Amino acid sequence: DLIIPTDITEIKDMAFIGCSSLTNVQLHDGITSIGYYAFGRCTSLTNITIPKSVVKMSEYCFEDCDNLKKLYCKASTPPTILYSNANWIHLFDSYLERIYVPSASVSAYKSATGWKDYKNAIVGYDF
Repeated sequence: DLIIPTDITEIKDMAFIGCSSLTNVQLHDGITSIGYYAFGRCTSLTNITIPKSVVKMSEYCFEDCDNLKKLYCKASTPPTILYSNANWIHLFDSYLERIYVPSASVSAYKSATGWKDYKNAIVGYDF
């Protein structure tokens, strides 16, 4: 398990790439961004909650996290997705079954750049 210290405000690019024994991450409210491939190849990661303070996420931030089936995103406004290829924005692999977002924000997520590619997985949740 990983608990991010409260004085950290951003998860840098490739910060935890390949941490194959990492199963759970606790991000505190105060984290504002998650970098490129930050948790890429964390193959044992099963649970993560994106705090409401996150305003931007980079593509591939959860790439190749084969056991990550559910993601909880508390932000009312969908975080901006930073990407390099205008034709395809990739955050997650197809293994992700559900993305839980605030119930009042479902339509915003389903139409937001980067998030709309996962609209079938996006469902409302009362945090």
